[in-house]
Amino acid sequence: MRARLRAATADDHTRVDELAGRFNLGEHAGYTGFLVAQMRVLPAIEARLMEGPHPPRWEERGRAAALASDLAALGVSSPRPVPILALDTPAERIGAAYVLEGSRLGAAVQSRFVTRSQPEAPRAFLDHGAGQSFWPEFLCWLETQPQETSDLAGMIAGSRATFAAFAHAFET
Repeated sequence: MRARLRAATADDHTRVDELAGRFNLGEHAGYTGFLVAQMRVLPAIEARLMEGPHPPRWEERGRAAALASDLAALGVSSPRPVPILALDTPAERIGAAYVLEGSRLGAAVQSRFVTRSQPEAPRAFLDHGAGQSFWPEFLCWLETQPQETSDLAGMIAGSRATFAAFAHAFET
């Protein structure tokens, strides 16, 4: 399932990575802008995913509070959220969870960069889940979804909607 999702959403992922790469995380303004863009999307998606299904230890996986903490430490108030597609079906929500959980891998790399360039910068969001086995647990959970929730087309639609929401936030 992971390989199929990755192949089907590769262009979406590349687009989001390119847009996120426009933020210079080595500078205060760039890092702050990156976190603001994340905040415009992440809490709304996490709220939709509360409806389930969700992977093990779901209550530990949410990063919106860590993101809000980082923005507060930077003296930035919460921005206006971007519209999120409904993510109405379980399969669409699984697809959205795939994007959020996968983003932890990039966050680890970004955290190391921010640590070197701005050691005083808050990194609760980027470091959230460090040392945990969230990604392997998610992949095991993904592969064992029952047939009624493992609709590949729905998962792809949810993943694409999530990537599109992040792309929109990074562009504006």
